[in-house]
Amino acid sequence: MPNLSTYTTSTVYKKYRNRNTHIVSKYTIEYIIPTLNGITKTKKMTSLTSNNKNVDDNIHKKRIVVVGRGMIGSSLYKYLCKDDNKQLEIFCIGPNETKGKANIFGAWYDEGRITRCSDPNITWATLAKSSIEQYRAIENESNIKFYHEVGHLVVGSKNQVHMKNVFDVVEKNNLKDTEKILSLEELKQRYPYANLNTKDNSPVGLLEKKRSGHISPRKFVEAQCKIGQLQNNKSTIINKKVIAIRPDKNDKNKWCIEAVNNENSNDIDNDNIDIFKIGDIDHIVIAAGAWMNFRPLLYNNLKQRIFINIQLMCTQVSKFEISIEEAKQFDNMPSLIYKDLLSFWAYVLPPIMYPDKKVYMKIGGGYFDTPQKELKTENDVIKWYQSKGDQDLHSKITTFFYQLFPNVKVLSSHSDSCITCHTKTKQLFIGPICNNTMSVACGGNGYAAKSADAIGKLASDMVLKNVLNCNNAWDDECIKKFKPEIGIVQKN
Repeated sequence: MPNLSTYTTSTVYKKYRNRNTHIVSKYTIEYIIPTLNGITKTKKMTSLTSNNKNVDDNIHKKRIVVVGRGMIGSSLYKYLCKDDNKQLEIFCIGPNETKGKANIFGAWYDEGRITRCSDPNITWATLAKSSIEQYRAIENESNIKFYHEVGHLVVGSKNQVHMKNVFDVVEKNNLKDTEKILSLEELKQRYPYANLNTKDNSPVGLLEKKRSGHISPRKFVEAQCKIGQLQNNKSTIINKKVIAIRPDKNDKNKWCIEAVNNENSNDIDNDNIDIFKIGDIDHIVIAAGAWMNFRPLLYNNLKQRIFINIQLMCTQVSKFEISIEEAKQFDNMPSLIYKDLLSFWAYVLPPIMYPDKKVYMKIGGGYFDTPQKELKTENDVIKWYQSKGDQDLHSKITTFFYQLFPNVKVLSSHSDSCITCHTKTKQLFIGPICNNTMSVACGGNGYAAKSADAIGKLASDMVLKNVLNCNNAWDDECIKKFKPEIGIVQKN
């Protein structure tokens, strides 16, 4: 295969400029995609279709597209690519990590996310366990390291139902290498740098010694995408932002996607913006996180626009910079979840080196008397991400941080923002929304990062059974509890 980086924009347009329309055969996909990132603004629409009748007429390939390239989307893409069926064309479309004033963001733009098996919800605990068991294999296959097995500690009052649920899940899932810590004195002995007492002076803890710690979402996404490409050299990752999905004009049972370069996405109504188009799609899986309900993306069996019933909630993140020397006192620190139901809850990451080569301790959480704010519109989401968080809550978290680690020397503190997608059932939404041609995978409820690989596998299995076997695999018992809740978008 030629070096894709050598194909310039001018080369592509020179090669196809004599055609009446920019219709590119499926055999030019891998050459065209990399060149579109730098196209000069034009009023033309570049299309990617597979309706070239002169090539391989005897082979009908199924085209599957994953919309969303975060932790769930990249996992979905990997497992679709791992299928050995040669009649599949797999695409994953979503922008690279953005910086500056671009109006698209992702919760995976991060270096530290807790991973553990002791979630008090049995479904999420099971998904997490399945994912964590694959981490080392993913690292080995991709040659990208993202998992730090430093253990995990959850602390709360012995009088809380939360801690009882944690202990119950450990027993139900038969988790090995765990240890109960049943007194404040023992907590002090193990973690002398931390004040883990609760308001009622009755803290207890559960320490997971193995299969837990923290992961880098950035590197996880990179690893999953790399494996997908290694597994299927006909698969394609497209670094663009989807602005619309519409029924294909040539076949009402198929779909067409319109997308733009992310640097142009602030100005998509401009006639000079180049729009990239993929048509002839047999199945689309939408895993776009907080962006699921914005723009025309989702449809029901009648091809009416719909929305997924999820709530987008503001999540405050604070990072505290410390020196490399200061970080040494935290050498035995596991990832931590602290819940004192009388006041505050928090998740805390041990010191992590970030891309700016500085060391930070990250903490997220809030006071129970301060409810999370809901985001209703796309503009709300963009403003929240660009705001870098709630400064008042950052100030409160800073106070709590110093209560938790009273002797730490902080060089600087930084407020940041994130978003979690919640469902009424507190479960995932995985399943079809339009016959066998469109499905969704969303609704992480703040728990999905550690479970993303298993979520991707679950969604991939359902899609492949449906698309390849043309049967109603969505009726499987394992998927019924994840059935998406939808509503019809009302026309203005």
